[in-house]
Amino acid sequence: MKKSFCLVLVLALLVALTACTQTPTTTSGTGSTTTQATTQGSGSTTATTTQAASQYPDYLNLDGYHPIVKEGQEAGFSITIFVDSGYSNDPYSRYYWKAMEEIYNIKCDVTQVLNTGADEYIALAFASDNLTDVTLGKSLTPTQMVLYGSTEGQLLDLSQYMDETLTPAIWKLLEDHPDMRTGTTLPDGAIYSYPFITDPANPSAYSKRNIRESWLTELGLEMPKTLDEFVDVMYKFKEKGEDVIPFGGAYASSNPSAIIFQALGVITQDATGTAPGVRNKKIIIPGGDKEVFGEYLKLMNKFYQDKIIDPDFFTLDTVGVSAKATEGKLGVIATDPFAVCPDYDMFSQYTALGAMTSALNDKAFAVKKPTWTCGGCFVSVNAENKELIARWADWMCTNEGTHAAWVGACRNEEHLMLEGYGGWYCDEKWSRVDYDRVDVEGGTTKWENAVVYLKSLVAGFNMGSIGTTIGENRYRHSLSNLPVLEYYDWYKASPENGDYYWRISAMEAFDNIQVSSLTTLVYFDEDTSDRITELASVINAHIEAESAKFITGARSLNELDNYFTELDNLGFQEYLGYYAEAYAAALENY
Repeated sequence: MKKSFCLVLVLALLVALTACTQTPTTTSGTGSTTTQATTQGSGSTTATTTQAASQYPDYLNLDGYHPIVKEGQEAGFSITIFVDSGYSNDPYSRYYWKAMEEIYNIKCDVTQVLNTGADEYIALAFASDNLTDVTLGKSLTPTQMVLYGSTEGQLLDLSQYMDETLTPAIWKLLEDHPDMRTGTTLPDGAIYSYPFITDPANPSAYSKRNIRESWLTELGLEMPKTLDEFVDVMYKFKEKGEDVIPFGGAYASSNPSAIIFQALGVITQDATGTAPGVRNKKIIIPGGDKEVFGEYLKLMNKFYQDKIIDPDFFTLDTVGVSAKATEGKLGVIATDPFAVCPDYDMFSQYTALGAMTSALNDKAFAVKKPTWTCGGCFVSVNAENKELIARWADWMCTNEGTHAAWVGACRNEEHLMLEGYGGWYCDEKWSRVDYDRVDVEGGTTKWENAVVYLKSLVAGFNMGSIGTTIGENRYRHSLSNLPVLEYYDWYKASPENGDYYWRISAMEAFDNIQVSSLTTLVYFDEDTSDRITELASVINAHIEAESAKFITGARSLNELDNYFTELDNLGFQEYLGYYAEAYAAALENY
């Protein structure tokens, strides 16, 4: 077996959320802007010096972001953005891209591509060496970053353009989160993409697992603490009606299977059994683990036969799952309840399903995915105005930049407002108001909901590719002239807000028992990556196809031993070995 090249990120077990750290934020008064680094436990402040500024282009404003390109000068870059179908209009009609030109003085040549065509577009762009200066919204895999960055040299090493003067916000983020610096740095020492980081104090990274609390109350049932108790609850739920689906969701949409894997002791958020996870301080891939996957398949087969899961579990799509949730048929939802049943009377019937133990696992835990990602924003090595791109990326890694890209300007920041776009604000319950903007023509009657409003008129692109939400509570509340509330108190102030509602119960259930899942950012050398890709294509397909057969009864559970032998014949042990070696150091912390 070829030795894996490098694991660049070690994630520690999170027993409780650590105190959040503020990223540099941009504050401004009339006619002036200062960049401040506000941190808990740190008094450091980044200042721009004339000597340091001399090495950068004259057109760059290094004293703030308003504008980024100095008035009277011109500079810009070309950018490809990948967006979902909701962004169907001209990007130049939306606040973000107009603000880029009119407020920040950056000339952007925007190419907008639907996500459905992203893979083909990216492949052609790299094959023809025809990337735009910046690509945003399509995350490169670790293998692609090694290939296009380290091997082919088509990606710009961004670390060359990261320092306390040009990129103070990014520099502070990497300083405060050394695991993120390590994880974004490839074995060749280069950083090929900008990060997106969520606030560790925000429960958005928790596994989505919600149970119909109203049914528990109605039936006089307690929150299950073991897998056996959970199974009993599911069968009690089934007694409510033949059309009731106690264990809601489908294989390809809101798949609840991770709940079972976690109860069996696997630290994972993956619901298919194909991703590496941790069990008893060992790396496993559940789909090839005889003990775990055998128990999982036996239980899911029973659930299928007794209609505890949907009879159409393997064919139902997102629309179908949402329809059944809205009709009130689901007992467990493996997603945010309001996302599939947006009516308050329905989503408020759910609460977080507590962590569970089982015969294979005596410690209950909640799994939280890593709070940062990378790969979604990268730069061509042939890009012009590289320092400008770095300065723009730095602004994007402040609260102001992140908010501008998704919700636009706060209505109290007059210098950032553009005519006809309105501004967000937090109401008296600390809930952000997006589409009921008094200075937007048409008001609420023009827009179906806030998401439609934002995609149609405000947002630049899908969020999650570059930016930060660290300290967003302080940012939003201060700008709305409200006392700053920490996350839990903030959400409690507006429980009728569906996005806040599920987070309240998640924090109550999971804050003290959380553990981080493994990062997917493992960089192997090119030959090893090729071999892993080859093995994964056949092994994952076999796991998915055969698990469907076992669950539906198309294949007898008596053939489980044959199934595991088949996996070994496909190279499963070699495949698992690569990940076991790569993650070896991380296991010390689990």
